[in-house]
Amino acid sequence: NSIFPYILLLFLLFKIKLAENMIKVVLRYVFEYVNEKCIPVNNVGPCLSMR
Repeated sequence: NSIFPYILLLFLLFKIKLAENMIKVVLRYVFEYVNEKCIPVNNVGPCLSMR
């Protein structure tokens, strides 16, 4: 009963967490970029048109 499988499991969990964080960061940048480039309807929802 070695410790290696546990290390592997931790590594996989860490990589999954890292991937989730990367996706969140990318999505945030995309949303900010879209918000800069268009006029939101009533300052909330989807963009009316590109600036």
